[in-house]
Amino acid sequence: MVGLVVWERDEAERPTVRAAPSPIPMQPDVPQVALVKLQYLVDGAAPNVFEQLLGLRSRYWSFLDVSQRFMEKGDRDDGS
Repeated sequence: MVGLVVWERDEAERPTVRAAPSPIPMQPDVPQVALVKLQYLVDGAAPNVFEQLLGLRSRYWSFLDVSQRFMEKGDRDDGS
């Protein structure tokens, strides 16, 4: 995983790109060039970024909706 495309509640129209957390301790960070490319894909998918990225067919890139996964793990705004 290269990064996360995150929509904040107050910035629903413009997502931010964040480096993905490393699942393996001591693994090198994601190369900056990969994050720049991810930002380019996000910018090019406007104005329907979410739908465009989910529908992207690429040999090198794929996008998944993980919002429900995070909600199920208790990562809610209300702290539950």
